Amino acid sequence: MAIRCAPPNLPLSPAEAFAAVETELHSIPSRALLHPSLDLRYAARSAMDAAGRLEALHPRLSRLPGFDMRPVLRLGLYACAVWHAHFDLPAAPRDGLTLGHPADGRLPHRLGARSREELRARAYTLLVDAYNHCRRGVTFLRWSQRDVERFLPPLFARRGRWAADTGPASDPWPAMAPPSRALPPSMIDTITAL
Repeated sequence: MAIRCAPPNLPLSPAEAFAAVETELHSIPSRALLHPSLDLRYAARSAMDAAGRLEALHPRLSRLPGFDMRPVLRLGLYACAVWHAHFDLPAAPRDGLTLGHPADGRLPHRLGARSREELRARAYTLLVDAYNHCRRGVTFLRWSQRDVERFLPPLFARRGRWAADTGPASDPWPAMAPPSRALPPSMIDTITAL
């Protein structure tokens, strides 16, 4: 299945995106790996679309104190890498592990089932961590508008009872108790400056 890594207008194919994040994939500790528990086609497509929508918020997100912009800027790349890892990695041969890609010699061409599953889990972990990081930043910026899902919808496809429950009666932002103590003045200055 041919897919280009757009709407963030990345001039890369999923295989090239995977190669671009390969060192990041291997830097994830094994104990931190997440295993896919959602519709990956929907998640990858949603993340690619969200990366394009986030461009409007880049200036404001970059001004958040201590907020790392790298996951925001690479979200589309991570989504394309997930697509490649889950849908385009070749099947494993019966005789084991063969490395090398016919195009550039860097990508795994044929991997054993265990290696393939680990790469898939690594790509998925990278995407979910970046997506959650982006949601935290957008939630902070757009808290009073309550429209974080306009920019970053949930990665989990809505199914069953939740899919039908889209009427005005369902409030995704339940009432919260007031804070027990006031915010420090420096934080109030930072928030109002945005």
